[in-house]
Amino acid sequence: GRKFSERDLRLLNLFAPQAAVAIENARLYTEIRQQKQFFEDLVRNNPVAIVTLDLNYRITSCNPAFEKLFGYTNKEVLGCDLDELINTAETMAEAAAYTAQAQAGNVVTGVRQRRRKDGTLVDVELAGVSVIVDGKPVGVMGLYHDITELLAARREAETANDAKSQFLANMSHELRTPLNAIIGYSEMLQEEAAESDGSSVADLQKIQGAGRHLLALINDILDLSKIEAGRMELYLEDFDLRDVIAEVADTVAPLVSRNDNRLVVSFDDGIGVMHADVTKLRQALLNLLSNACKFTQQGTIAMNVRRDDDARMLRIDIADEGIGMTDEQMGKLFQAFAQAETSTSKKFGGTGLGLAISRRFCRMMGGDITVTSEAGRGSVFTIALPEQVRDAEVTAPDEAGTGIAGRVLVIDDAPEMLDLLSRSLSRAGYRVSCALTGSEGLNRAIAETPDVIILDVVMPRMDGWSVLTALKEDPVTAGIPVIMLTMMDDRNLGFALGASEYLMKPLEPVRLLSLLERYCADSTGTVLVVDDDPVARALLRRHIEEQGLNVAEATNGREAIEALESSIPQLMLLDLMMPEMDGFEVVSRMRTVPAWRDVPVVVVTAKDLSAEDRTRLSGTVERVFKKDAFDRESLLDQLNALVGPLTRAGARPND
Repeated sequence: GRKFSERDLRLLNLFAPQAAVAIENARLYTEIRQQKQFFEDLVRNNPVAIVTLDLNYRITSCNPAFEKLFGYTNKEVLGCDLDELINTAETMAEAAAYTAQAQAGNVVTGVRQRRRKDGTLVDVELAGVSVIVDGKPVGVMGLYHDITELLAARREAETANDAKSQFLANMSHELRTPLNAIIGYSEMLQEEAAESDGSSVADLQKIQGAGRHLLALINDILDLSKIEAGRMELYLEDFDLRDVIAEVADTVAPLVSRNDNRLVVSFDDGIGVMHADVTKLRQALLNLLSNACKFTQQGTIAMNVRRDDDARMLRIDIADEGIGMTDEQMGKLFQAFAQAETSTSKKFGGTGLGLAISRRFCRMMGGDITVTSEAGRGSVFTIALPEQVRDAEVTAPDEAGTGIAGRVLVIDDAPEMLDLLSRSLSRAGYRVSCALTGSEGLNRAIAETPDVIILDVVMPRMDGWSVLTALKEDPVTAGIPVIMLTMMDDRNLGFALGASEYLMKPLEPVRLLSLLERYCADSTGTVLVVDDDPVARALLRRHIEEQGLNVAEATNGREAIEALESSIPQLMLLDLMMPEMDGFEVVSRMRTVPAWRDVPVVVVTAKDLSAEDRTRLSGTVERVFKKDAFDRESLLDQLNALVGPLTRAGARPND
């Protein structure tokens, strides 16, 4: 209730600005103190270990989480060099580089191991940032997050995934082995029944059909499991799309006619060579066509191959006049183990895996499968895959050399390597021809039948192992020695052990007989069958003896080695997964004994072969050279060893 005098009012007006400034400063000071306290509490209570450094990399502070993680107290670390404190001799240089980068203003991150006070190592996710004040760096802040448990969990998951993969491989073997007997014996019994009264042929065909249906189901489950585990691999190569489409159309012809349907195939102009995984594309096409045949009665199935220039894609439309689908049914169409509706599987059969696998195959190749449909009016499935993009045009060196020492074909996608080999070998008296691609190399090998082929492993479109397989399958080139030229590391080089062929169980008798004809032209020799499954051995013995050949048996790898020590066979049929000593070890040991190296080995396996397995069993390889250790003298010595007998004995008839 006090009234201010005029004098008091004049004094208040005089000091009001200073009072207002003081009040504002007090407010700002309080706010800064609160912010500082907030950040101090944030650092102190943070579960992440935080440490600050000055410009000399010396520790100026650390939070309790740092003390707990590394076992040091705050007093022990103040003034210490952080890198020297928590690093070993092995990690010191890399840690110092991190610190220097952070001080230069860069944000650095990584997952590394660091040392605790007690000497133990801890897995940490680290980050380093520069501390800037008024535009100038004043230090560095380091953050360390203990991820030991996370890494342990990841390792557990990886171990479980490996165990799952091993289980699938074993399951593949265990299921395919009895199927081998079911399908193989049913085929032979059909032949015998047809020669007698024929009354049981129909029943045997049902047994065989059931066996093949079960085999297809096993293969689908394994494919899906490999895709989900990220272990499915692509084998890319060049192929003529028209030829593949024609082959697929021939394959599904019986399914088309079964329901009185008609298949019509059409192409846009300019459809030719494609670069993709031909096996997976073929599988997707067969699946879509078989579904179209299944759901269409007395209708037309149209397959049109067209080019989408705007999207740079090739599209294959498969249209049917079948039962069609609703929007709800299409929503779950590509889910694994799902059918459009429950009644579909009851009426038409199927597991719901085919479409899921086919779409995933296409997506692995950078494409997709889509569908449009209308209930009662049919469906249109479209496979879209990227167009082939060819590399810049390069030319191989012309033929060079006199040919006095022999003729060599070099297949390599690197022009500089072709030039190097061409010059080196031609100076040594060899006649050298070159090919830049696997397909060109195959054509030259057939046309020229060289004394030796030098083959690069890693090439686009068609790699060296695929070329090698094709060479060994062609009677014209099967006997030509091959020297592999590779940039792979020594561990992988050791896997090139020289199996001649491999067959998958269940056996295809026609394929087996063709191999017997190739490797056992002399019927006086013996075929050694190595398999721990007595049923499989009996089935193989029966097929082989029908060709007038002698058979010896071994139940495991150890017995196979003992059999080789007693008598060298003309051919070995070898299972991969056996007790005591597996097939890989057998092949490895054979290549260490000179007398056994030339025995052709045909692997007969139910194992689902990985890329590593294919490499280990790659065809009759005479020698493997490493590109980054290329030794001209060693190569010439090997060539002389391979072609010397030919040149000493005289020129070939077609020289």
